[in-house]
Amino acid sequence: ASSAASAANAALEHIRDWTRPTPEGDFIPMAVPSTGAYGVEEGLIFSYPVRVSGEGNYEIVENLELNDFAKAKVQTTKEELLSEREVVADLLG
Repeated sequence: ASSAASAANAALEHIRDWTRPTPEGDFIPMAVPSTGAYGVEEGLIFSYPVRVSGEGNYEIVENLELNDFAKAKVQTTKEELLSEREVVADLLG
């Protein structure tokens, strides 16, 4: 029950984030199609720092300075997502 409540809360927060403009100078994490930012293959669905207009539009916050730990995590996550995409490729097309 607690995991269901947690998932429901996350869904509500995500909808709230889509409907309210992100405060100036801030960003929120959101899984969106990659534009190639941070070295992630274009089109791969990836969690990025984004700013939301509150009207359904978003922009990826680019050029944040990442330390070595964060760069390694981005690389690991990218590799995992690409691997998972390969596993289901025959189901997608």
